[in-house]
Amino acid sequence: MYRTAISTLIASFCLLAPVVAASPSVPVTISAYDDDDFYFVRDGKKPKYYAKRDAWRPTKPGNWRHYHLARNQETTQPYHGMRDSWVFNRAMVWLDGKTGVDGAILCYSDQSPLLLTGKGQVSRWYVGKTGELAEVDDQFTRFVKKDRKCEWDHAALPPLQFQIEQHPRAELEVKEATHPWQFIAVVKGRGGPPLYTSPWQSGPGKLSVDILKLYRDKGYDHHFAEMNFFVALWTEDPKEEASVVFRLRLEGGEVIVPSLPIIRTIGRSNAEGVPIYAVVLDRDAERLGKETVEVTASLGKETMGLSEVGDGIWKAVVHDVPVGQHKVTLRAVWKDDPRKTATSTLNVRVTDGQFVGYDPKFKLLTQRGKPLGPITGSYRGQLIFKGIGTPRESLLHGQQQWDAAIADEDNPDYGFHWWESLTEAELDADYAYLQRCGWRMVHLCSAWLWWPRFDAAGRLSPYYAEHLAKVCEVAGRHGLYVHLAVSHYPLGRESPTYARYVEAGYKLSDYEDAQSKFFQMFGDYLAQLAAVLRDETIISGFTASGEGDRTCGKLFVNMVHDRLTADDRNHLFLCEPFNAMTKNPNYYRETGWKPQVGGMRTYPIERPGPRTPEIGAQWAQPPESIGVQFKLAAIGDLFMGEGCFYGSAPGSEPQYMNVDRPIDWYREQVRETIYTGLAHRNPILLTWEERVVEDERVVFERVRRAVDWSKPFKTPRLAIRIGPELMWPMKGRASLFRYEKVLSKIPLECAYVWQDDPVPAGTLFTIDAREPFRELAFVSDGGTLPDALKAEMPLRLPEGFAANYSWSEDRRTLLALIRRTSPQHENSDKIVLQNFPAGKLSLRLFDLAAKRIALQEEFKSTMTLQVPREGRHFFLLVNTPG
Repeated sequence: MYRTAISTLIASFCLLAPVVAASPSVPVTISAYDDDDFYFVRDGKKPKYYAKRDAWRPTKPGNWRHYHLARNQETTQPYHGMRDSWVFNRAMVWLDGKTGVDGAILCYSDQSPLLLTGKGQVSRWYVGKTGELAEVDDQFTRFVKKDRKCEWDHAALPPLQFQIEQHPRAELEVKEATHPWQFIAVVKGRGGPPLYTSPWQSGPGKLSVDILKLYRDKGYDHHFAEMNFFVALWTEDPKEEASVVFRLRLEGGEVIVPSLPIIRTIGRSNAEGVPIYAVVLDRDAERLGKETVEVTASLGKETMGLSEVGDGIWKAVVHDVPVGQHKVTLRAVWKDDPRKTATSTLNVRVTDGQFVGYDPKFKLLTQRGKPLGPITGSYRGQLIFKGIGTPRESLLHGQQQWDAAIADEDNPDYGFHWWESLTEAELDADYAYLQRCGWRMVHLCSAWLWWPRFDAAGRLSPYYAEHLAKVCEVAGRHGLYVHLAVSHYPLGRESPTYARYVEAGYKLSDYEDAQSKFFQMFGDYLAQLAAVLRDETIISGFTASGEGDRTCGKLFVNMVHDRLTADDRNHLFLCEPFNAMTKNPNYYRETGWKPQVGGMRTYPIERPGPRTPEIGAQWAQPPESIGVQFKLAAIGDLFMGEGCFYGSAPGSEPQYMNVDRPIDWYREQVRETIYTGLAHRNPILLTWEERVVEDERVVFERVRRAVDWSKPFKTPRLAIRIGPELMWPMKGRASLFRYEKVLSKIPLECAYVWQDDPVPAGTLFTIDAREPFRELAFVSDGGTLPDALKAEMPLRLPEGFAANYSWSEDRRTLLALIRRTSPQHENSDKIVLQNFPAGKLSLRLFDLAAKRIALQEEFKSTMTLQVPREGRHFFLLVNTPG
């Protein structure tokens, strides 16, 4: 199935070497998650992602079928060097405010041709443990295959960024070769067939590949590319040694290079105008000035001349640019030959200037001065595609398509592309789907293993500057916000650092040294990031390292906070100080972390699936653990930064799609988590790498849009004192689970109070959960809870139900997650709405599994409603009609 896709590419190069008739098949790339890598597969078939293994236990109607990633060592091979210290393109030049480019960033390579081999190379090649690699001279490199277990091996150039219009052709020359060789080019993060694969060839030879055309034909319109290049060797007998001496360089000609995308608010555009910058380069990558060329820019019907404002730096300022996406056409004309021209385009985006903020009173995100209500979404990094490498290749969306893709157990039809490799059309299709599923936020982050790296060793990665601008443009079209982490864990720990940091003396201890060279270089990257993205309103906020914040530490988080906000006062800066929330929810602020809003993880409170001997009951948390988690979050300014990852589960192996975790059970986990968070008005609820069950947010967004979030909500008048001894997610919270179980069935909400902090004004009763658990009952029933608390109950539930809810101060808006906790009891599925004001109110009861309204009525003061006999999770929304 992959051969057809490759055959159309072969005509794009000039071949000056004999083709080998019988040889290994076209390689295919597959990627694993976290603990694995990018791999080549050469079995001549679609790669098999899973292999069968024994079932754990019998289920109805038969046995569970379990799978794990199958990597056949004889037919797959990891890209070499992906876990090593990459060398960013040493020829890349950044022009910014320090070099006369005010309010923009210009990037290009100051060498042409761009030499990728030999002693003069701008990057670095890698081979496997048994291979040998050596620079023969300034231009040629020798690769020796010595792996006696494999018939083929490769030398790899890890992801290289370059201005592809400046260097549109890859030229490979093989001077010597003992055995057949092959050249491969892969768009970084793209699964399936490479962008280009040459036939196997023998002896000396040359290739000239028009990679710009291939790139454009694939649907990419970026000015920059990020690609892996490979030279492979093949021996019929795996024990044979083979060698190749080769030179690879990227050729180019005269070109006009625009700045990285320009983004401005309408206010800044009106006040300052929109700057247009470019350089014109000759074949040797020298900048050309006014004595050689004239440069113009066209926006709409207006054409203007650019002036040379520095040594070959061209600039114009455009005024009266309206809100929207614009494309500027740049044109250079040579004075000595007006027929000689170079053209390019520059993306300009003017935003409305309405940034996302945070209201500490409501503890919600805001825009245009109004609370937005809870926002939900997920990290969206590795996307599932079906039919990869065929004409029917497309995104795989939803459980129906997923079930079809895995129906053939021996040949499942799915694979992955990472978000950095998606074309605009693919982003558009995915984000349109997410919008239909009720998403409002996409989380993206940088620098984990081989993930995207926005940081180019103290400079902004030009490819990712372009791609992030495109992501924001597409997300904006579909009503999505983008939440960005600008790094991840400490460099050199889980993720290899760039060589330039190492060369500058970087060490892990630099994260504790505010005066380190690393901090200064990283700050330079942040300044360039802000220069490009500071006016982008689709970005809801930044974190320093996302989940890595707690590992990188307070000093690093505060440095990133200070450096970004020095140049960007528009965006929120958040942090993620927690994984398991085992401390005072406000500890990070009390110990000097500068961001106000903090993130937490929900993994420690999740239930991976039905209890089995293999998983063990110790992993199974009660459903009340979710309500406890969001009550703890309400003590501070915490959001759900991550949780509910279908790719892994406590007590089971990390996998692509964790079939060990039944998908229906996983759906319930997502459902209970995000709708409990909605009922408690948590500001941001992000799962991780959500796939297949993206549609669990449909009702969430319908509720969010129907509520006036500027209304104040009641603080529960029952308080529960807690302390550090109650913070451990499993055994430590046992008494909190017991209280939550009782109170959610009454149902009566409570507010947690840390240690001996004062209780909220209006509190009627306080329980100290640090003391031994005591049974709860109202005074009229012989207990200690004041009967006055009954007036704080908007619902009366029958046996077998529980609820978490928030109620507005005017009692006219109710948000309640209602769940069945036991099988249906005869004549016991009636819920009473009570204590509401006299005016007309509307109720909508959503069946969360069916994702539809199960009951819709109007009432005054009180009402009894019949819960549908089918369904386990419901969301009740009460508010003013209309």
